[in-house]
Amino acid sequence: MAAVFQVFRADGKLQFDASLPTYSFVGKGSKATQARFGSNTAPSTLLIPADSRQMIALRAPFYVGRSGISGSDQVFHTEGPVGSIVDYWIFAATPTIQTPPSSVGIWLFDEQGRMTYSSDLKVLRVGGLLSHSEGENNVATLPAGRTYATIYPSFSGHGYETEEVQGDGGPVIIDPGNPGEPGRDQQWYRRVNGKLYGTRWDGSTCDTGEVSFDDVMGLINYGSQPDPAREFWRNDMVNALLVDVTHL
Repeated sequence: MAAVFQVFRADGKLQFDASLPTYSFVGKGSKATQARFGSNTAPSTLLIPADSRQMIALRAPFYVGRSGISGSDQVFHTEGPVGSIVDYWIFAATPTIQTPPSSVGIWLFDEQGRMTYSSDLKVLRVGGLLSHSEGENNVATLPAGRTYATIYPSFSGHGYETEEVQGDGGPVIIDPGNPGEPGRDQQWYRRVNGKLYGTRWDGSTCDTGEVSFDDVMGLINYGSQPDPAREFWRNDMVNALLVDVTHL
């Protein structure tokens, strides 16, 4: 195996490794939230035009959670009202950034000849991590005097039917075209608890919370009794990145 260029700090921690790609800053902006898109109950939606391989750091004073991809946009849902402003920063893997090197600096390349680090670029800097499971409120406070934002690792949240049940009390319904069909004497609905997990910022303090996503009464079945409650999905938010975006 070919030798790989590495640099270690005085405390023994790895500082540079030519085989490991870095992420670097490529753009920023501010965007207003819009009417909800792809959600039944989110107060608002945020669409950021970005490649699906890029990482988006967001900063807002209200909870924002990641939903996924829609066309050329990355989709987030928020607890802020429509028209609220969210600041964002975009980072891309350094090998995908085609920037001619300057005459002075440090450039690292992997064994395939791809640039993995350039001192000409502003590299992603992580100041902390936050995770979230249902019902939690976790908090991280970073050094004051700097600007931070959150990169969400993936779609995270929960969706399940609760024990709250409603029936419409309607009459028996029989399909004349299918006399053998069992009678259906009620439509049954269950309350759905659907949330996305996210973060919000206040100065240099970030805390986790939940964004309403699918909190509705959903039809579950016809019959004399309601079907048992179901769980649709549950993904904890694990190690959201709290990144330093000062002066970017």
